[in-house]
Parts: sequence; C-alpha cells; structure tokens
Amino acid sequence: MNYIKFFGEGVPNINLYGGKGANLIKLVKGGFDVPYGFIINSNSYKKFLESSEYSKEITELLTKEFNSKEILQHSTKLKSLILKTKIPEVVKHELKISYKQFRSEIEESDSFAVRSSATLEDSNMFFLQARLICI
Repeated sequence: MNYIKFFGEGVPNINLYGGKGANLIKLVKGGFDVPYGFIINSNSYKKFLESSEYSKEITELLTKEFNSKEILQHSTKLKSLILKTKIPEVVKHELKISYKQFRSEIEESDSFAVRSSATLEDSNMFFLQARLICI
C-alpha cells in the first residue's frame, strides 16, 4: 500500500510518517509493546492535494505570508477549500482495507484513538515559525 502502513511494516521516516509515526515504527521494530495501529502517511496528503480542483488555491494559501489580522480569513478560506475536496478513491480504498484489518486484530470491546499530526510539526522550520509568531 502506498498511503497507509501498519506500525510493523514501515521504515522510520519523519518526512513520511511524522515524528510520532516514525517513533512508533522504531518502538515496534525495537520489540516494545505498542498497541496495534497504522499510519496514514504524507503521500496521502500529496495525493489529496494533487487531486483537488482547488489545489492551486490551497497551495497559495499555505505558502502565503500574512499578518495576524488575516489569519482567521485565510484559515476559514483554507478550511472551506479542503472540505470541498473529496478524498481520492485510492486513499479511501486503502483506508477501508486497513481499518477492516485493524478491527479484525483487536477485541470488539477495545477502544482506540485517532491522532493527527503534521510532518511540519517535527521540522526545525516549524519551531522557528512558531517562535516568531509568539514573539
């Protein structure tokens, strides 16, 4: 599969799985007891973006410099464009297969968490930008 990997299948890669995902893969590979799960990797986002009819607008909003007064306006527009974009069928197909496999491996009564992270959060540039915003 190109867009989803179970923790035991992947190779640690921060750019592909983010810091949390890469560390979960390392832990599983290191023999630690990690709850069963999978990661939707950054290729799924790239596929989502390239399949969007709003790709150009989304990319412009994500790369545009703006002042603090524009944040709400730009984030509202970005949210709207993302919500109007359909998840690519190939990504949905992999997600359905992975979720079905996941549910077959855990008990019916088991609960689970869905975590969200961005690979940007794990980069030095993010920390620099976050620091600049806070100043």
